[in-house]
Amino acid sequence: MLISTVILLISTAYIGFSEEIVFRGYLIRILSPSYSYRVTAVISAIVFTLGHSVNGGFDVFRILELFFVGLALAICYLTTRSLWMVTGIHWIWNFTWFYLGADGGSSSSKILETVINHEVAIPLNLIDAILAFGLFVLLYSFKGFHTMKA
Repeated sequence: MLISTVILLISTAYIGFSEEIVFRGYLIRILSPSYSYRVTAVISAIVFTLGHSVNGGFDVFRILELFFVGLALAICYLTTRSLWMVTGIHWIWNFTWFYLGADGGSSSSKILETVINHEVAIPLNLIDAILAFGLFVLLYSFKGFHTMKA
């Protein structure tokens, strides 16, 4: 379990960093000069959500979760300009997702043996979407993002 946990730590760090380079580091830098911060954040979140659509198995709540996480990460990047900070948030999100078995049990290093019961999958995805929305609201209100370039 220790080796698979280390592998999961490294792989989720790599995935989070790679995605942040694309979705925040590259995409936002291209969009920022032409669009307001709000529009840039929304476009980044949409592309982030679409980029994760290759994983399949989506319902409306999973799409909302990904959109709000993407929006929160975009706002965090736009307010701090720290790719390291958003990478850290993304890494922690991914690591806990897989380590706790929220991916449906495909991770060999999860601490909980889980099997997704389809009867509860929608409520769990709703909870994830609500948590992601809460993260978005927290970051939106933090550091006065709403007063930035409209």
